[in-house]
Order: sequence, then C-alpha cells, then structure tokens
Amino acid sequence: MFISSFAPVLFFFVTGVGYGVQSSRKKKMGQWTVIINKFIILILADLLMHWSDGRWLGLDFLGFIALSSLVMEFIRRSSSPLTYSLIGLVLISLLRYLLGPLISSIGNEPQTWGILNWILGTKDTPGVSYPLSPWMAYPFAGYIIGVAAMRYRGFIETHRWRVVSGLLMLGGLNSVAGLILLQRGASFFRWGTVGIGFYVVSFAVISISLAGVLAICGEPRLKVGQDTLSLRGIASLAVVPVHYFLIYLVTMAGGTGMDFLKYSLIAIAVLTASFFLARSVENLSQIIRQVKKQKVVWFGLAAMFVLAAGLTLFYSQESKDLALFTRTFGQIVLCLLFVVRLPL
Repeated sequence: MFISSFAPVLFFFVTGVGYGVQSSRKKKMGQWTVIINKFIILILADLLMHWSDGRWLGLDFLGFIALSSLVMEFIRRSSSPLTYSLIGLVLISLLRYLLGPLISSIGNEPQTWGILNWILGTKDTPGVSYPLSPWMAYPFAGYIIGVAAMRYRGFIETHRWRVVSGLLMLGGLNSVAGLILLQRGASFFRWGTVGIGFYVVSFAVISISLAGVLAICGEPRLKVGQDTLSLRGIASLAVVPVHYFLIYLVTMAGGTGMDFLKYSLIAIAVLTASFFLARSVENLSQIIRQVKKQKVVWFGLAAMFVLAAGLTLFYSQESKDLALFTRTFGQIVLCLLFVVRLPL
C-alpha cells in the first residue's frame, strides 16, 4: 500500500513534465476550446466515481489531473512560466508544512475553515483525496524538469549515465532525509493529508524513477521492454478507470488478506489485463478517428455517457456493484470523447 501510494505522485509529476516539454512551442490562443473540453471530460469522469459511491461532489485522481492541467496551461501561457512554477513549488510546500499547521491550530473544527482546509491540506475533507497542498507541488516540479529536459537535451543524451548517476545520488539524499525523519517519528501518512515524511521520500521516488527511465531508454537492447511498458494515446488515461475496475473486482471476489505470493500473482494479472484493455480502448479510438461523421459520433458517445451517468446515480442507491460497471463504462466513453473532433 505504501509503495503504490506513490503512483499519483508520478502521474501528477508527469503531467507537469508534459507542459514543460511543450513550453518551447508557440502558444495558440485558439486552443482554449480544446483545453476546456478536456477539463470537462476529466471532471465528469471523476464525478462518476463519486456518484457511484452515493456522493454528488468530490475531488479524486482524475479531477485533480483536470485541475492541475488547467493551472499548468495558464502558467505555460504566462510571461514567466518557469519563475511561476518555482514560486508555486516553494509556496505550496510552505503552505502545507509551515503556514498550514499554524493556521489549522487556530480552528477547533474542520468545518470552520471550509475551502481553506483543501488549500492547506492539513485536515481531511470528505470526498477529497487530493488537497491543493502539497499535491500541486508535483506538477510544478514536473514543469521545471520538463523545461530543463528540453533546454539541456543535448547534454542529457551525450552524458546520459552521468545524469543517471546524479539523479540516483539525489534520490539517495532524499531517502536518507526520509530515514532521519522516520527515526524522529515524522508522519509518512498520505491518504487525505500528506505527512512530511511521505513528501520528502516522494521526491526520492521521482529522482530514482527518472534515472530508471533514462537508463532504459538509453539501452537499445531493451527496445521490446520499452514498447511493452509504454501506453500511448488515450490508453494512458483509460488505464486509470480500467485498473480501478479490476481492483474492485478482485476485492469483490474476496481477494483481501492474502500472502505475498498470492498478492504478487494477482497484481501481475491485474497489471497485464489493465495494459491490454487500455490498449484496446486506444485501438477503438483509432477506429473512431476514421469515421467521417464526427458530429454523429460525438452525440452518440455523449448520449451513452448520459445513460451511464443516470444508471450510476440510480444503482448507487440500489447496488454499488452494478454502479461500478456503469461508472467504468461511462469513464471509457469519456476517454473516447477525447479523440472526437468537437461539433463546433
């Protein structure tokens, strides 16, 4: 559970890297329609998760991706995006681990502060898995790395193993800092609120992961492995609802409290099935791209989403198991809407 809790760290970080890599491209103001469309799709996919649990509102993984993407788009189009990302990274860290605890100590009840709880991230907010602080720090950090990767691409490619060694050393320093915090009784909790121990170690995970990726990509003999581990197009999004669905199926089947061997076998099976099904969604999207009447496809998918959303709301009161199926179907439909040209 502890190891898997770093998955959203890497996902949010990579979101920022993508915007950093795009920083050198010409900024087209006409793209805002597409950006808002993607934001709405991700928010709706996130809301389906809450509707299946009988809640109207909340903010989970996909919703935070939408929010962070919108924030990073504004920053990317600003006059000094790198400066704003650096300031944002520092400010978010200070909000959560310095100013946040100080302000929270003033209030007696979480409800007293309302949205301030979500901004500071020091108290649990019902239905919210990812408060602004410190989770927004990862897209900011990713943007900085993305810009650096583009600016120093030549150096990275010619001195790949030196960069890998540097990243491993940086990850090692963060790991040592995490061990010191552990010895001093720091919190490594991450669900709802994020302890300082988890936050420090998360950057070790980022550094070591970057080193691993650079090492793998620099080895031509691992080409097959690279293709096996990569998810292209909307497969990288579809894998999120798909793997949630498969994990819930395992849980429903009583797959809990198992030993390490059984857990490993089930985890491998879930991972393999998740990649296969996510790529199947990507293959379906390629077929949809070829359809000439895109407006008809858009309205057809929109109608299927409305049906899935209605059934999810209905079944959430009757059967959570059935709501899981309709929710996942609706989320896959939303994934497919990403590739359909807007009827505008």
